[in-house]
Amino acid sequence: MLNLIKAELTMLYGELKNYYVNYIFFNISILVTFVGLFYAFPLKDKQSSLILLIALVAWQLCNSALGYIGYVVQDESILGTLEQIFMTRTKVTTVFFSKILVNGLFNLVKALIIFFICIFVFNVKTSLLKISFINSLEIIFFIIVTVFSFYILGLVFGGLSLFLKRIHSVIGVITYFLLFFTGITIKIESLPCVLRGISYTLPITWLNKIIYEVVTFKSINMNTFIFFTISCLVFIFLGCYVFFMCINKAKKLGKLGQY
Repeated sequence: MLNLIKAELTMLYGELKNYYVNYIFFNISILVTFVGLFYAFPLKDKQSSLILLIALVAWQLCNSALGYIGYVVQDESILGTLEQIFMTRTKVTTVFFSKILVNGLFNLVKALIIFFICIFVFNVKTSLLKISFINSLEIIFFIIVTVFSFYILGLVFGGLSLFLKRIHSVIGVITYFLLFFTGITIKIESLPCVLRGISYTLPITWLNKIIYEVVTFKSINMNTFIFFTISCLVFIFLGCYVFFMCINKAKKLGKLGQY
């Protein structure tokens, strides 16, 4: 596992070194998006602005997590190295977990940098200081759990990429759905019944409720916690089940070595 993590870190360093301009402007685009949404959805108080900022950071992390495995499968297929991953002695789950771990830590660092920049843009320094250290850890913990569940759900798109090759437009649709229909920019209560029902099946919807409750009331409602846990477990089960089902089918059809 440690060797895999070292290898992933080396690859990441090489990518940063070669494509640093692309990484810089990608993160600037995220910053511009956050600032644009802040002014597009004006809020009455600084506490609401802080909740919006935290929710936007979580949304961006979930988006990156959801599409990551799909990108990995696509890149490995193009390079012709995907089949080698499944033929090595190391378990496939270990290989992908190491990739998820390194990518997750990298995205977390980027998110923290953008978050601290936006603190001054959103002018929420005072509201942030009112949150206790324990409450801050609670928010970080629930964000990490949510992002992890999206990484695992992303295995679905990784599995489907074995057959459909390019499915990132699907992830693009999901990205905007998560932004507008999970309580980040539009209140869940104002949505039509169908959209509201779909939204309540998503961990990020319950995460947004947890963020609101922790920032506003300094505590988490038990029902919110239960539904959050259930939705995360469903995402994890669904991601693993579909991924391994796609792998087994791809092996039978000889799809691992094709693109």
